[in-house]
Amino acid sequence: MLLQDIMEEIRLVEKRLRKDVNIFSQYSAIVEFEKPTIGKKDGDSANKFDLKTAEQTMKSKLQSYKDLVKRLAELKKARDNANMNIELPLEYNGKKLTIYDAIQLKRCLSSYINKLYASINICKNRVEQKNESIVDGRLMGQSKGSASADIDVYPLLPLKELEKEEKEYEELLSKIDSAITVANATQEIEI
Repeated sequence: MLLQDIMEEIRLVEKRLRKDVNIFSQYSAIVEFEKPTIGKKDGDSANKFDLKTAEQTMKSKLQSYKDLVKRLAELKKARDNANMNIELPLEYNGKKLTIYDAIQLKRCLSSYINKLYASINICKNRVEQKNESIVDGRLMGQSKGSASADIDVYPLLPLKELEKEEKEYEELLSKIDSAITVANATQEIEI
């Protein structure tokens, strides 16, 4: 079974489990005068409610639910084992990445590195706006022909280097996505 097929089956099983939980929340017990659709006989021409049929249906659903939970555990174990062992054609800090490594690296980079660059950009924008307002204020108070109104801005971080690194991280994230997609579509997994 391909890794992507396992992940698709995981999504389907989880969807089915959520649906069954909703059924259990509605029909695990009923009041005497309720006649839910869960207890109707299929072969009955009047299609009347039958308590025994409802009990059998719910017991069957419960067993099905338990079987699906077991299947989900098997699928996730197979997926996780594959993720831990399948190496990607990527290296980071001189180490070959497994799918698991790549997923963890992507989460870390996406979270912390993106926050870093976002905060730097916020500061750059704030400084630029402040600079513009100071320049505008100086220009208003000066007559034409006055000295230049430019002010100096002193970056405390190597902004050009950081912009380059940001592009490198974005490229790495793109390579990780591509490598994981290829691995998911081509790796056969035994369950």
